[in-house]
Amino acid sequence: MNVEEEDVFQPAPEDVIQDWMLNWVIRGVTLDQSYKKEDYKPITPERFEGLKQFTFSAGTHPEAYPETLDIYVHSLEGLQYGKDLYKIDLSYNKIKDLSPLSKLTNLGDLRFYMNELTTLKPLSGLVNLERLNCGHNTISDLTPLKKMSKLKYLAMESNNIKTLNGLEGCTSLQEVTLRNNNITDISALEGVTNIEKMLWLGDNKITDISALKNMTKLKELDLINNQVSDITPLANLRNLESLNLGNNKNISDITPLTELTKLTKGKLNLSGTKIETKKDLLFEVINVNRLIEKFNANTVELGDKTNVIAARKAYNKASEDAKSYINENRISVAEKNIKLLEEGKAVEPDSSLSKYDKYYEADKSTINIFVGNADRQPLKNVKFSVKKQGSDEVLSEISTDGNGIAEYTFPTAVKTLTYNISLNEESKFTGDKDAITVEVNEEGQIGKINGTEVDKPSINRTLQLNAGEVLCVNKQNLEKAIKKAETVKEAGHTEESYKALKNALAQANSVNENENATQEQIDAAEEKLINAIDGLEKGPDYKTLHIAFVDSKGVAIPGLKFTVGNSWTPGTTEIESDADGLAEYTTQGRSYNYYTIDMLESKKYEKVRIRLVEEQSKVTKIEVYYVKGEYGANSELIKSITVDDPADLSFFVEVAEKEKEKLDLKGLQTQLSIARGLKKADYTEESWNAFYPVFWEANEVRNNEDATQQQVDEARTKLEQAIAGLEKIVKPEPKPEPTPEVKKVSSVALKTTVYTYNGKVKRPTVVAKDDKKKVISSSNYKVKYASGCKNVGKYSVTVTFKNGYKGKYIKTFTIVPKGTQLKSLKAAKKSFKVTWARQKTQVSGYQLQYARNKSFKSSVKTSTISNNKTVSKTVTKLTAKKTYYVRVRTYKKVKVNGKTMKLYSGWSTVKKTTVK
Repeated sequence: MNVEEEDVFQPAPEDVIQDWMLNWVIRGVTLDQSYKKEDYKPITPERFEGLKQFTFSAGTHPEAYPETLDIYVHSLEGLQYGKDLYKIDLSYNKIKDLSPLSKLTNLGDLRFYMNELTTLKPLSGLVNLERLNCGHNTISDLTPLKKMSKLKYLAMESNNIKTLNGLEGCTSLQEVTLRNNNITDISALEGVTNIEKMLWLGDNKITDISALKNMTKLKELDLINNQVSDITPLANLRNLESLNLGNNKNISDITPLTELTKLTKGKLNLSGTKIETKKDLLFEVINVNRLIEKFNANTVELGDKTNVIAARKAYNKASEDAKSYINENRISVAEKNIKLLEEGKAVEPDSSLSKYDKYYEADKSTINIFVGNADRQPLKNVKFSVKKQGSDEVLSEISTDGNGIAEYTFPTAVKTLTYNISLNEESKFTGDKDAITVEVNEEGQIGKINGTEVDKPSINRTLQLNAGEVLCVNKQNLEKAIKKAETVKEAGHTEESYKALKNALAQANSVNENENATQEQIDAAEEKLINAIDGLEKGPDYKTLHIAFVDSKGVAIPGLKFTVGNSWTPGTTEIESDADGLAEYTTQGRSYNYYTIDMLESKKYEKVRIRLVEEQSKVTKIEVYYVKGEYGANSELIKSITVDDPADLSFFVEVAEKEKEKLDLKGLQTQLSIARGLKKADYTEESWNAFYPVFWEANEVRNNEDATQQQVDEARTKLEQAIAGLEKIVKPEPKPEPTPEVKKVSSVALKTTVYTYNGKVKRPTVVAKDDKKKVISSSNYKVKYASGCKNVGKYSVTVTFKNGYKGKYIKTFTIVPKGTQLKSLKAAKKSFKVTWARQKTQVSGYQLQYARNKSFKSSVKTSTISNNKTVSKTVTKLTAKKTYYVRVRTYKKVKVNGKTMKLYSGWSTVKKTTVK
C-alpha cells in the first residue's frame, strides 16, 4: 500500500473513523483497495459489514514515506462497529487504547507489536482469541487474559511483566514468547500443560521453574539469562528437543537432563553455567539411554534381544563418569528376562523399574521377527520376502542376524495397506512357515499382525532345517555391517581401534565381493567387523569442530555456506549449516596447519571468518571474526578460544544481520505521484500504451523491499522519460469570454515568517502589491490573525481584499522554540560526552548532530532526545583518533491541521573534539 500525502486528510465530521491513517486504511479495504481522495465516502457503521481482517504496519519502514506525513495509527475509535472482524494487525504504530475492540467477540487474531500500549484490560472479554502479539509495549499485567481458554499463540516480549498471573486460564497455549521482561514468578504456568511448540522465558529474573514440571509436551524451552539454579523440574520434560540454559551461572548438575533423550546437541546451550564443560558427558549418557529406551526390561520379548545387546555394549564402552548417571539395572533385568524367555519361562518384572514403563515407546513402524529352533536357539540367515498383499513385486528381502532377529520398517503411504512377509526357501524348513500379514496405516504404523491388534510390533517363528538341508549363501548381514562401519569417522577414536576397524572393513569388502565365498567365510568376516565396531575406543577428538550458528536472539540459522582453506590445500572444501544451524568440519591432522573458514556472501547476514591453528594433529586455537573492510582488512575479533579440552571445539557463533540499505526514494516517489495524476483520456493511445507498463514497473520497484538503489534510480529515469514521451490529444481551444476589468493583486506576503519564541504575541506585517509592483494600502484589505500567535507553532494570517481588489489569501508564519548552547564536550575512548543548557519553556526535547566535517555535509549522525530534562548524552562506537564536530538544537511537538509535527530552533555554535 503506497500512502500518497494528498489522500490522507481530516475525515468528515460524520465519519466514524476520525484517525487520519486508520481512515485511509479502512477506506481501502472497504472500497476495493481504493485509497484515493476522489473516491472518499464517509465511513459509516454499515461499511464494516463482512470485513474480516486488515493489516497496516507502515511504521516498519517510515523512511519510505513523506517526512511531513504522520504515517502512524494513533486511535482505534470507530472499530467498535467491526462486528465481523477476525484479524487485526496494526504492528509498528502508536496505539495506546484498545477500548474500541472490547466487544468484538469474533476476534481471533490480534497483533499490536511495537505500539504504546500499557494495558490489555479492554481485551478481557475476547474469549475467542487464538493469537495475540503485543510484544514491545509497556504492559505489566496479564490478568485480562485469564478467560482466554482458546488462546494458542502469545507473544509479549519486551514489556514490563513481572508475574504470569492470568495465564492459568490459557489452557490451550501452544507457543509462548515472554523474553525480555522483569518476570520473577511463573507459578501461573503450573496448570498450563499443553504448551507443545515453544516457551521462551529468556532475559528475565526467574529463579524457580517448578511450575514447568508437568509441561511434558514441550519441545523448545528458552531460559537464557535468568537466575535458575535448580533444573530438577526439567527431568519430566522428555519431549524437549531444544533447550537454552545459557547464563544461568548457578546451574551445577546435569542429572535432570540425562534422560531427556530427544534433546539435540546443537540445540542445547549450557554456556555461562557450571555445567557448560559437561555437554559431551551429558550426550554420552543420553546416547546410551536412547538405546535402553528401545525396550522395556519388565515386558521384554525375544525380538528385543538385539536392542538389549546394543545397549549393553554401549554401556560397557561408556566412561566411568557416564556410567554413574545411567541405571544399569534396566539392562541387566532385560538380559535376565531374555534368558528366561529362551528357556521357555515367563519374564520376572522388577518393581524398581516400573517408573520407566512410561519411557518405553514401541517403534510401531518396524516389525521384529524372531526365528529360533525348537530349543528357542536363534537361527541366522533365514530370509523373508516383503510384498504388498495382492502383488508379486518383492519390496525387500530381510534376513535374521546372529540373534535370530529380522527387521523391516514400513514406509508411509497415502492409504492403509496390508503386507505379506513370506519365508524364502520354505521347502527346506519345518515349523511356522505361514506368511505373516501386517496391516499398516498411512503413517507407516503397524495396527495388526495376522489379524490381531498389537502394542509391540513383534512376532516369533519356530523353524527347523530338514536333515541335510543347507541355506543359500546370505550376505545381507555382512552388507549391513559394512554400511555401518563405513559411517564411522576416525575423529574421536583411538588410532589403534580405528586401524583395527579399517582392516576388518577391508577384509569384509573382499569377502563380500568374492562370488565364491562360503557362508562360513561370510559369517566370520561379519563377526570380525562387528567386533571391530564394538571394539572402537573413544579418544579425545581435537580435530572436529561443531559450530552452531545463531542470530542475535539465539535462533538457529540454516543454509550458511563456507569455504575452507588451509596451509596445504586451497579453499575448495565447502561446508553448510544444517536445519539446526550446525556445521561440522574435521581438520587434516597435520603437525602444523592453519585453516580459514570463510562465509560466502549472504544478502541477510554479515560475513564471518573462523581461523584455526592445528599443532601435532590437534586444533589448539580458534578465532572468530566479523569480516570488515576490503579483503577483511578491518576485521573485528568477536571470539577467541584456546583449546584445552575437546568440548572447546563445540561453540556458538552469533551472526549479525546486515543493515538494510537506506534507499533514496524521493525522486521515484515524485515521478510516481506525477504519473498517478495523469488521465488516459488526455493522451494518445499509442503514447499511453508505451507509458503505462513503465509506470507499472516503477510502482513494483517502489514496493519491493529488496530493491537496490540502482534499481530505484533506473526506474525513476525510465518513468521520467515515459512521462515526457506522452503526447496530448489536441483539443480545439474555447473562445475566451471577456472578463470585467478588476484591480489586480500581484503578490501578498508577510514581512516576517519566522520568529523565535519569547513569550510575546506575534503579529507579522502584511505586504501586498498590485500588478505594477506598487504597495497596496492596508485600507484595501482586511487582516485576520489566528488565535494565540504566542506559543511555538504554525499560525495563519487571512488577507481578504476589497475596494475593487479581489481575492482571499492565507499566509502562514512560524514561531520556533528558543535554542540552546553546548556547555561542554569531553572526549573518551572511542566516544565523547556532550552537555548542553536546558530549555524548560515551549521545548519538547533536543536534536543532537555530529559529523567528521565541520560543514556537516556528509556522514552526519543525528540523535533525538525526547525529554527536555535530559541535558547530556554519551556517544559511543566512534573511530579512535578522529575529530568530531558537534551541535545541538531544540524542538517542540505541535499539532498542525490535526497532524503532529516538530518545529526546530536554530543550531547552536559548533564544538569539536578528538576522541581517544
